[in-house]
Amino acid sequence: MAQIEKRIESYETASELLSKPLMQLAHLAQIRADSILSATEFSIFVQTLVVSAGDNKIVQLPDDQLTLSAYTLPLDDKDEYQYLWSLVSHPDGEETGAMAGMNTANLKLSKLREGEYVFQVIVTAPGKYGEGTVNVTVVPPARQNQHPVAVVKPVQQDVQLPNDVVIDGSGSTDDDKIVSYQWEPATGPLDANALQQSQLDKSMLVLQNLTPGSYTFKSGVISWLTVTDSDGASNSTSAYVTVVKETDYPPKASVVSPVFVSLPQNSVVLSGNASTDDKGIASYEWSKKSDDQLIADMTG
Repeated sequence: MAQIEKRIESYETASELLSKPLMQLAHLAQIRADSILSATEFSIFVQTLVVSAGDNKIVQLPDDQLTLSAYTLPLDDKDEYQYLWSLVSHPDGEETGAMAGMNTANLKLSKLREGEYVFQVIVTAPGKYGEGTVNVTVVPPARQNQHPVAVVKPVQQDVQLPNDVVIDGSGSTDDDKIVSYQWEPATGPLDANALQQSQLDKSMLVLQNLTPGSYTFKSGVISWLTVTDSDGASNSTSAYVTVVKETDYPPKASVVSPVFVSLPQNSVVLSGNASTDDKGIASYEWSKKSDDQLIADMTG
């Protein structure tokens, strides 16, 4: 009996709240919050409104303002809907931002901070109730693109043939990342054998089979810095190479001498194996001196 009386009392309390003039928002909110009536019982007294606070929003700083709008079905033909916006959650910290128009269909937000917000709107009219929520995400400012800096090492070098030339551009920098390298010769007697096309998009350039002369290479570093647009920033620098012809020193002939022969021995073997050359000896040729009056046969 006591439970029935309590339930009847709850119904009477709800009816009293619902019957008050203009159906103050707090009355319906109180019934819902205090669970005076179940959802089924609540629907007996109140017509459910379909309320939307719009799609979830993303705001990018430094823009810190936004307007949220409530949409309700059925439409408010009699201009009787009342609105109450509230902040459900916000980023950590004491600063929660500013809200204006909390009792209107449009809530104006300002002074938002980076992080996640959740807002709720409650819409009521006599005998009608509805609510909706919306998430607002505030993201940090877009990164300001900085030009890359092309760096080559060494900037200037002298190379003597047959050595290769190596130019390193891997020290180039960017505030985000370098996505491509492009090398191109500016001046110099460069031919296809020395410049391999497959190396032009690498951070390090290797040149082989060079001919003597002065070369200038321009290293262009192209960096695509954002994913939100298709523009790229670029920067170039130069490397200077002087290729010097290889020095060819003459060979030095060497024969072990003097050699003494005692008759009746009439032959001797001479060796030029002690001869030297910086590139190696290609051939040997033996001959008698023009003023030598001796008669002898030579082989080898």
